[in-house]
Amino acid sequence: MERKQKLNNLAKMYKLHQSEKYFDQLYSELLVDWHYRKKVDARRTLSDEVTILTLYEDALLEALRVFDGQTNDFMHLLNQWINRRRIDLQRTNLRRKKVEMITILGRNRESDVCANILETLADSFDPEFSSTTEEAFYEKIYPRKKERDKRELVSHLIESAKTLSDEVTVKILTEFSKYDSPNKLAKALGLHHETVNRKLRRVSRLYDANRFGDLHEYLAV
Repeated sequence: MERKQKLNNLAKMYKLHQSEKYFDQLYSELLVDWHYRKKVDARRTLSDEVTILTLYEDALLEALRVFDGQTNDFMHLLNQWINRRRIDLQRTNLRRKKVEMITILGRNRESDVCANILETLADSFDPEFSSTTEEAFYEKIYPRKKERDKRELVSHLIESAKTLSDEVTVKILTEFSKYDSPNKLAKALGLHHETVNRKLRRVSRLYDANRFGDLHEYLAV
């Protein structure tokens, strides 16, 4: 009770004299409480202690601004302002976290779709389609895409594989049009079929959706 009254008196003296001396004394007293509280609030709001301390300081200034000196419970007023700002911060950070998670899930989904596209292309090879020319390959696999876009996509996937310093993946992307199934491709390259599928899924994560658009278009035949 004595400490509560002490903080109340310091707030009143500051409002009366607008003296930095009283503000500093009040601030020093509050730091004792804030030292432990900021750790809890930082975790609760998905934030950090520096941000929380700034929040406390802003709340203190607001509480002093509206404090009329008549009430005997400045700490109650201060805590109201702190709680309001903490709730706002918590909502903002939770909303941001949710957006980040949706974005990550969207990217993962996009990667899975791209992997499925590559696997679908491999599964759709015609055993009688023996031409290895680039023009015939694009007509067979990507009939609804412009020639330039088709070439750019395959080149992009191959170049993406090169950035991984993975010669096996480059070889898989270069050779998979010659075989009618991933298993036969794997056998021809001396690889396990799961290795082929894993490599395709890995390189699919480098697919540039901004550059090539909706992945679902590549499934249309």
